[in-house]
Amino acid sequence: MWFKPVFGLVFVAMVITSGSAAAGHGAVAYDTEARKAGYAWNEDTQQKADDAARRDCGSDKCKARFGIAPGMCAAFASPESGPAWVARSERRYPTPLLPL
Repeated sequence: MWFKPVFGLVFVAMVITSGSAAAGHGAVAYDTEARKAGYAWNEDTQQKADDAARRDCGSDKCKARFGIAPGMCAAFASPESGPAWVARSERRYPTPLLPL
């Protein structure tokens, strides 16, 4: 049986601390009008992760929508219409998806 996908884009990032204790910051940038997203992971600082996610998005209107601290997990879903959704948590304590 074939199912029509509910989400046009689904991204799950597991940020795992590796190397230095400070590494492992991640971010998701999103342009709500163009519905474009950019991602970054394993950056040295949150600012570097935000900047890398905005560059990856490739739109002037992309904004860093949320950061992901070392040791955290995140999920981002962008349907073809309607709001984007996000969830983030420590790996041991999942949280429900919330509108972005």
